[in-house]
Formats: sequence, C-alpha cells, structure tokens
Amino acid sequence: MHYDYALIHMTSTLESSDSMYSIICLQASRLSVTLNGVRCYLDGKYMLCLSQDDTLRVEGGQYETLNLHFQPYFYNVNLNHNVIGLSMYEEMRSRFGYPDFHLFRQRDASFVGILPLNDEEYELANRHFLRAGQHIDNHPTDKMWSCHARSDMISILRIAEGAYQGDAVHDGNEILRFIRDHLGEEITLTTLSQRFHTNRTTLTRLIKEQTGMTPMQYVMEERLNQSRPDLLFTDVSVQDLAEKYGFADVNYFIRAFKKRFGKTPLQYRTEGCAERIRNQNIYRRKERDMMKVADFENYIQKGLGRGLTLLRKEPDKTPYRQTVLDYYTKNIRYSRMITAYDAEMIRCFPDADVLSAEIAVALFDELKKGIKYHMIPMLVELGYKDTVSAIVEMLYSKAYAELLEFTQRGDSEEKYPACAGSYIAAVASLGYLQVSRERMKRAMLDTADLYLFSKNPVIPTYQSPWFLVQNGYGRVKTDELAEEVAREHPHGQRMFEEYMQGRVSHEPRYAVTAQQIFDAYRKPFDPDMHIAFAHATEDVIRAVAEEILREEDEDRRIYLMGFFDEMFVFSPVFPLDPTPLIDVAKSLRPVSSENRQEYGIVSAYYSFLGKVRHPEVRALGQKILADKSADSYHREFAAKMVFGANFEDEDAPAFMEYLKATGSSGISAVPIRALDMGYNLPDEVIECAFVHAKNSRVSLVKKLLEKGKMPDALREECRLDSNMYIRKLVAE
Repeated sequence: MHYDYALIHMTSTLESSDSMYSIICLQASRLSVTLNGVRCYLDGKYMLCLSQDDTLRVEGGQYETLNLHFQPYFYNVNLNHNVIGLSMYEEMRSRFGYPDFHLFRQRDASFVGILPLNDEEYELANRHFLRAGQHIDNHPTDKMWSCHARSDMISILRIAEGAYQGDAVHDGNEILRFIRDHLGEEITLTTLSQRFHTNRTTLTRLIKEQTGMTPMQYVMEERLNQSRPDLLFTDVSVQDLAEKYGFADVNYFIRAFKKRFGKTPLQYRTEGCAERIRNQNIYRRKERDMMKVADFENYIQKGLGRGLTLLRKEPDKTPYRQTVLDYYTKNIRYSRMITAYDAEMIRCFPDADVLSAEIAVALFDELKKGIKYHMIPMLVELGYKDTVSAIVEMLYSKAYAELLEFTQRGDSEEKYPACAGSYIAAVASLGYLQVSRERMKRAMLDTADLYLFSKNPVIPTYQSPWFLVQNGYGRVKTDELAEEVAREHPHGQRMFEEYMQGRVSHEPRYAVTAQQIFDAYRKPFDPDMHIAFAHATEDVIRAVAEEILREEDEDRRIYLMGFFDEMFVFSPVFPLDPTPLIDVAKSLRPVSSENRQEYGIVSAYYSFLGKVRHPEVRALGQKILADKSADSYHREFAAKMVFGANFEDEDAPAFMEYLKATGSSGISAVPIRALDMGYNLPDEVIECAFVHAKNSRVSLVKKLLEKGKMPDALREECRLDSNMYIRKLVAE
C-alpha cells in the first residue's frame, strides 16, 4: 500500500502493478482533465476512484490532492480486480459487508470515476487520509499499522459510496448520506432536525420512506453494519471500534451487535475469518489463474481453442459477455470464417438463448443488405436455418434475375457486373446451407440458361456453382450433377466442358525435374512450380543446390536460393556445405529498403540462411538482432537464423520474448524447422508459437503430430479450435 500525503502531480499512469487502485481526495480550481477520453472540468471538491484500466490526463488548472494507492487484496486477500467484476462478488459483499468496489470498475455515461463531495465529506475524508498516512509512516514501530490504515481506508470507501448514492435525486438522500458519514458523532433527532432545517415529523417521514426505519433505528443499523468489515478485516480492538462508530459504552456496542447478528463482535470476527479461510478455494482467485478480457479477445479473434477452454472453466462469465457480443456483431463479418466453434462459444453463457438472439438480430440485418455467406454457418448452428434459407433464396432470386437481365441485354461493356458477384455469393450460400441435390441442380440449370441468351455469358467464374460445393460446402457430388445437366440442358454440354477444362488447368503438378526449375528462370510466376518443389526428390534438391554453388550470376543464384526459402514448412535443408554462401552473407549488411537492388540481395541471402544450420549463421543472426539500427524486416530474418534451423534449448526464453513483442507470423513458424531438425522444444515454446502463428498453425499441428511432440494441453485446445481441419487432425 502506498500513500502520498503531500501535494502530488497526477499522471496518466497510476501504477505499473496489476489491479492497483488509486483513490484521490481532490480540491480543484478550474481544473481540466481528460479521463478515459472524457473531458471533465472540475471546480470544487471531489473523490476519484480509479483503476489501472483508467487513463487520466491533466490539461491545466490548480489542484491539491491526497492519494492512496492500494490493491484490493490489501482489503481482503480474496479480492482482486477481476473478482470484483463477477457476480460472486455480490454474494461476498452481502456476506462480509464490503464497500462498493464497483466504483473502481464501473464506467458509463453517468459515472466516469469522479464523485463530487460536500465540504463536510471532504474534510472527513482528509482526516482519514492523513490518519492512514500516519499509520503507514509509523510502520516500523506500529505492528498494527496495516489494520489501522485499513480501517481508515474502509471509512474513505464508505464516504465514496455515500457520495455515489447521494447523487440520486430523492428526498432524504442527503440526510442518509450525512448519517453514514458521521456515525462516530452524537446523532439525535434534534441535531438532525437542526442540521436539515426541518421538524421531527417531516424528518421521520423522509427517512422512513427511504429505509423503512425510524431515524434512530437507521442510525443503529448503519453503526452495526459498518462495524462488520472492521471486525472481519482488521484486528482493531472492539473498544476502539465502539468509539469509532459512536458507542459511548463498549458493553452497549457488544449487546446491540449480538442482538442484531446473534453473536458478539469477537465471535463474529473469529467465525468470519474461519469462514473466509474455508471458502478461499471458491472466492480467492489469483489474477494469473484468471483469463483477462484482453487475452480472451485475442483468443477468439484468432479462433483459438484456448479461449473456449478457459471460458468453460470460468464460474462467472459476465466479464466476457460483451466481448463476445461485440465480436460477433461488429468484427466477425470482416474476419475469419465462422464455424461451429463460434456457436460453442456462445453456448458457454448461461443466457445463451438471449445472447444468440442478440447476435442473430445483428447478423440478419447485415445478411438482408447482401449475402455475407461466412455468417451463415453460425446462424444455422444457432437454430435459424429456416430463416436463413428464406433470405438466401430471396437474394438468390434477385441476383439471378439481375444477371439474367444483364445477359439478355448483351450490349454492356462491363465484364463483371455487381450482380455476378451477388450471384456467386448466393450460390456459395446454398452450399453453406448444405441444400439438397435437387436444389443445387436447379442452380446449375439456371447457370446453363444464361447460354440461351449469349454465346459468352457472364459466368462469375468457371467454379460456379460447382466448385464451392465440391470443396466441402455441401453434400452434392459435383461431377455427377454436371453430367446430368450436360445431358438434360441444350447448353449443358458446353458448360460442362468449360467446367472440366477449368478443373484440369488448376490441378497441381507435383512431378518436377531440376531442368524444369532451371528453365523457369525469368518466366512468369508459376505457383504450381513452387508447390512441386516441395515434393521434389532428393536428387532434384541436390542438383539445385549444386547449381547454386556453381552459379556466378547473382540474380540467377538468388532465384535458385528462393526455392529453399519459398515454402518454409516443406522445403528441405540445404544439403551441401553452405560456407561459400555464408561468406557472401557475412560481407553484406542490412540496408534501407530505398536501395531496392542491394536490399533485395541482402534479404534473399538472410531469408535463405534461415534454413541453414551452421554456427556462423547463428552468430550472424545474433549480431543483427543486437544491432538496434537494423530495421524490423531484417531483424525478422535474423530471428529466423537464430531461432530456426539453429534453435538451441537455451533460446526458448528469448524466442518467446521476441515472439510476444513482435507478434510476427513469419517467425512463429520457426519451431517447425526446429522439429524437422530433431530438436525437443519445450512445451511453452510450442504453445507460444501456436498462439502467435497465423498461416502456419495447421502446419505446426501436422509437424507436432508427425513427430509425436504434441503437448497434451495443446492437443485439448486443438480439439476446440475454430479451424475444423485442426480439430480433425488431432482427433485422428
């Protein structure tokens, strides 16, 4: 616990420690601050209740402050920032008499964390701040410093709570607020009537309307209730507590407490402490064991099973509900494909039906504007297939009618009208809905009809409508249907021939010779050639390696080196002595991308060496990583040199630190190469790489399964991954 009892300078960072709260007693004159993006003008006396999630910027003005920094567990070891956000906290608050710690979390249009205080509350709060400071300053000689400081903090939080509740406009609220803040003083009907300029009858009526009690009954109830947290969370003597809460006689306090709660103050303290210890497995949740909302957002954006696994374990899922709602109504339509994973995520929540309906409304609004077919699977999973089908059929009819009209006109120079894109989206949606064979056949016949009006109709792509179905989006066997359409439709044969021609032209060719690789130099890029090299024989690989070492033309050498780098997962390690290539790379230095020719040469060598296991490659990579002037692009190449084929056991911490700091998807694939080299990577390295990987996640899973190195925890997470292929891999 920290304390500043002099004038302080407010900054945008309260504390670096997690879950640090700051409660500030502030007197300001024409002070302008921005709190969480909200501009506030302060002129008066205030209490600020801030957490590490808040951002405070002082714009200008005059102010005096007293400030207490503390973590919730200073009040009670079972408390932390995340627990306060759970519904279980309400039960704990009721049972143990906590003040309103929600003031440090709740942020909305009506409350940004600033509470106005009246003069009396400000003076009272100042006394508690100063007294807490004295206890902290006297720590070396006062063994009870923490209890006394905690007792004053309890009072400060009660003042804040009263100020918050006093903002509500109700007759009598100011009276109740005054009573709660002055329990240690003598309070009678006479003093209250004089203080609020009213008679006893009116005073009694106002308080009874608010509390159901007479004024003096309410005073006694508050004195006894507010003494409870002091009994439970401090060792301050019963005598001192009786005085603090306005009891002139300690025995009177004991009798009143026992009458109200059925036990003496000491019994209450002893039994309450024992109960907290018994229940600590339920209530005490350390932050490192809890999933933070920011982490949860990261997990679902990447579709990681970790988000689903941890969410299922959370006893209270309230903190994560808004994240799910926002993600599936705002971000998902521009993000990854929706799968059953997402429906499973929603079903984790106790109010899954309500949450599903909220998400469905937003998605249907988007769907009606135009087909976004990646939304369809989740709407089907959530039970809205009939509604989705009706919308898709409506949009299909509209898109096809527009495409047919465009084809019939035949006079437009537009090669690919918007209606063609709408049509292919509609056909894709039929596939996602897994429609019947007959319905897909009708779509094929519709497409064939376009040939009735044009020799070269606008068909969105040769893939439509068959390709989308045959690649797993439906149950239809495409070739059989295409042959039926070819027989039944007058133009079906022509369409079928184009379809088959398109399929053949896109079939991969895996057989490749070294000569074909050499001949491809300076020819147009052929992705099939790169795929073919991934399946090249050892003889072909060696032939290309020998050619690289013989080659004097730098451009052609770099071209050939690219085959060892292009397919990071599949391409083999350079099979010959790489020393000549290393010597060239050592003579190069990182250069600016503005010098494009030199930059390209350096990048090509560095990228290639990321596949080469050699101590000098490792040393070169470490040298570049240590060079703070090197740009991020070359640092990534250097990271591959160190953490790729040259990965060593001692590199695990540095690799994870680099990966977390950069979030690089390229470097996240290096464990695959290390596994290929036969290294036993620590589980934490593998899991870290998997979390940060993008396109290499499937490849990493394949390699781990192939090598028998899949960590059990990661295997369980993969069973819940958003990528259904990953799920299938680990299930086999």
